[in-house]
Amino acid sequence: MDLVSVLRLSLLLDAYGALLTPKQVSVLNSYINFNGSLSEIALELNVTRQAVGDLIRRTNKLLENYEAKLKLLEKLNKTRALIFKADNASSGEPKCASNKLESELEGIWGK
Repeated sequence: MDLVSVLRLSLLLDAYGALLTPKQVSVLNSYINFNGSLSEIALELNVTRQAVGDLIRRTNKLLENYEAKLKLLEKLNKTRALIFKADNASSGEPKCASNKLESELEGIWGK
């Protein structure tokens, strides 16, 4: 996996990790956050490298499916962009600008 894929997997794990089994979280944590190789993780779990690789691929696909349906990362990125835009706006913005920002956030997250 390239660095961008690993970073995305890490973000997906943060967003949807509570929906995974403890084993799935443990394996992904070892792989992503502790830079564990398939061999090291397999040795720790007493399974084959192939089993670890399959678990990572299946879990990655599951997390991508969650994101396709729930779009939490997409909403988070849009929210960050709005916050950045608001932070860079002058502090003397009229009340209507604040209302517009609130309206845009409601559009992203709903009421």
